[in-house]
Amino acid sequence: MAFNEESASPAELVAEIRRIFQASWVELGGMLDRSEKMVRKIAKGETSGESYREALLEILRQGRVVHRPPRRRRKDGSLVKVRAKNDAKTPLVTPVEHAIEPEEAEGAGEVSAADKQKAAKEGAGGRTAPKRPRRRFKRETTVFPDGGRQHKIEMPKGKKTKGHAQGMGAILDTFRRVAKGQKSGDKRVKVSVVFDLGNGETRRVEIGSHVGYHSSDILADVRKLHGGDVEGWINDQVRERYTDFDPVDFSVVQAEIQVFDAARSKAERKALDEQDARRWNRDRHGRRLIEPAPMANRKSRARKRNRDNQ
Repeated sequence: MAFNEESASPAELVAEIRRIFQASWVELGGMLDRSEKMVRKIAKGETSGESYREALLEILRQGRVVHRPPRRRRKDGSLVKVRAKNDAKTPLVTPVEHAIEPEEAEGAGEVSAADKQKAAKEGAGGRTAPKRPRRRFKRETTVFPDGGRQHKIEMPKGKKTKGHAQGMGAILDTFRRVAKGQKSGDKRVKVSVVFDLGNGETRRVEIGSHVGYHSSDILADVRKLHGGDVEGWINDQVRERYTDFDPVDFSVVQAEIQVFDAARSKAERKALDEQDARRWNRDRHGRRLIEPAPMANRKSRARKRNRDNQ
């Protein structure tokens, strides 16, 4: 019997999402902006979950949440407190109600009459460019039926801001979650990073654009070669691939991480690790075997590596 989305209960929607997308409780909770415990309560029928229906249907149909479920409020309009994490100082905390994104707001993209009159006076033909909203931390996941994932992380450009630190933490957390989910098979990731160059200009660069990187290799390099600094790892990767661009003076404002199954089997990868024959310039512990060449010699070094591999 075909699954009927419209008549299904929230508990049945959760079960169907987990079956089709191989989604974990933690992952599903992150997409709904709720705890793992809340998702389990919906699945068990301990709560109706009707306020989550729209978001659950969006995951089932589109693979991602467009409209996050609203938080509960009291009669006076204040947010109802929720149970805090185990290591928190207080048992209850006030949750964060995420603001509606500009593209989701009612009437988004429309130009008001006042703006049209102002633009007409300025000779802009009745049109005015909308003011670009200030960047803030945002994390969005899209799931695919084959187990693949696409994670999009946005953050402010200020490297010392809380949102930027949250963004970098989210990138590292994504790599860790991917590495933990490799019991049945290895996962590889491709990373696309956007740098803010100033004056409204940005530059997108690709990391691991050919066949991607093994997620555990990334974590080993971040930990052993960059002291846990994932932004340092990103900058190092960019320098090695884009000799015309030094990212140290610019800031990451967006990262897209694509996760997919590795073509090589896990057994084959482990055998190559034992022979130190899998990762170029790394042993099986992630240690660099040859010190990197100066910037001027990188192109010739890359050609030599490609020639040796033929």
